[in-house]
Amino acid sequence: MIDPVPILYSGDSLAGNFLNNYRTLFPTFFNAPRYARHEFDRFEDRLKRIADGFLEGYSNGDLDVKRRVKQEEFIQLTDLTVTHWQLLQIDELSSEQKIRYGEREAIANRIAELVKKIEEFQWFDEKSGTKLA
Repeated sequence: MIDPVPILYSGDSLAGNFLNNYRTLFPTFFNAPRYARHEFDRFEDRLKRIADGFLEGYSNGDLDVKRRVKQEEFIQLTDLTVTHWQLLQIDELSSEQKIRYGEREAIANRIAELVKKIEEFQWFDEKSGTKLA
């Protein structure tokens, strides 16, 4: 069987998504019903270490791979921020949106955190001492 709508993501894109999930989404979505029970915010340092280890293993020391994955992570982070802003433009959130993102107040509060993460995004590879962007 041939998929008529194949996934067009590259491995680097999926790796960037992994980093975004562990560094941003999981720790900041602690107040969204879908994620609340996991209490990811309590384990933010551990999640960051998992993401760091994943990036090291995935890139195998190749700075070009790290750069591409970090670019994808940044795109994911920016897209997540825009999605939050778009949700606040909607008059009534669907039940699915409320489960996934939380109530309007949680969404609005999260935007400030996401913007801060964009501003402080780490483009420096500490292991090699190289700037990635």
